[in-house]
Amino acid sequence: MSLYFIPSVTVVDPKSTQHEKTVGLLLKDGVIDNILPANSPQPEGSEVIHLSEGTCVSPGWMDLCVHLNDPGFEWKEDLDSLAKAAAMGGFTDILCYPNTQPVMDNAQLLQGLRRRTQHYPTQFLFCGSITEGAKGEQLAELFDMSQAGAKAFTDCLSPFSHAGVLKRALEYCQSFDGTLFSMPMDLDML
Repeated sequence: MSLYFIPSVTVVDPKSTQHEKTVGLLLKDGVIDNILPANSPQPEGSEVIHLSEGTCVSPGWMDLCVHLNDPGFEWKEDLDSLAKAAAMGGFTDILCYPNTQPVMDNAQLLQGLRRRTQHYPTQFLFCGSITEGAKGEQLAELFDMSQAGAKAFTDCLSPFSHAGVLKRALEYCQSFDGTLFSMPMDLDML
């Protein structure tokens, strides 16, 4: 059994009664066992961990810009290594962009990835591609992907070459309260 004591840390958790308060934490086997007043005496049998002034603790973080490499680019990073890196970084949720190969532009691919990632401790959330193949031409199956669990839509780092496509996507997403992320770049100006 490991027992660690952090004498002073600020809690960042709007759902907690300790939100924005400075407290002491007793960790038992890596889990918060007790919340104590800040700078309390060291509990017997614990090892002290001194952190920098102003250090915060929270339930977890969300990364809103994860470039998913599986399927298609597993040699860069696969789902296992991504989940491990996210968890080690304190991320409890990650929003994965559809820059896979093939591009995540249909409900079937999205459902398959959701099944493959449901066992990880970090929650995988997915963006579907706005257009087929992220080419900026034909709208992808936005409503179907929304029904399959897509949290948002983006063509990743590919800006639209025709503003009309983006306009149609925005109008279409209004019907089911969809969210779009778009690269703010005009290729005609390069």
